Amino acid sequence: MRLRIFKFVSFRFASLVFAMSLIETPIWAAPLDSPQPQSSPSLLSTSVEGVVSPKDAKIILRDFYGAQSVRVKAQERSNQVELKEYRGAEDARFKDWKAREQEARHHFFAEHQLGSERRIYVQSYVQRRDALLKELAANKSKKARELELKISQLKEDQSKKLQRVKVLLEQGLRPDPSDWP
Repeated sequence: MRLRIFKFVSFRFASLVFAMSLIETPIWAAPLDSPQPQSSPSLLSTSVEGVVSPKDAKIILRDFYGAQSVRVKAQERSNQVELKEYRGAEDARFKDWKAREQEARHHFFAEHQLGSERRIYVQSYVQRRDALLKELAANKSKKARELELKISQLKEDQSKKLQRVKVLLEQGLRPDPSDWP
């Protein structure tokens, strides 16, 4: 069941990415005198040099909401991938450390036969391992916080852009293309 859900989600995400790749520029962001053919001439025919009709404003706002949603989902997915790669790198670092420690321990045990010497070595090994695990956990939580901060900054930025777009659309003006997510 889990595999079927993953296939469905990954197919939906791939479809979404493909659909976004087809959209070069939103209709409202293109200049009126652009030589490129527009997909919806009805929006252009009702607009005069930056003026937008209420009907077109609703369409633009709906597209804007959709684009913002897609942008947030893409950032969340990017964060998931980045965190997964980071965890893999940290796991590899720990495995490498563990292998080096094992080699050093074998070398130490071959040279030192007394139990008291070995006991001291093992205690220091446990302390080093615990310190490394704490460091890895702190780094992982720091990375997760950084990624959460990226998402919150994106949402805050999008909220500001949404307010600017709403104000312009209420005034009947075409929004600035830089406000598109």
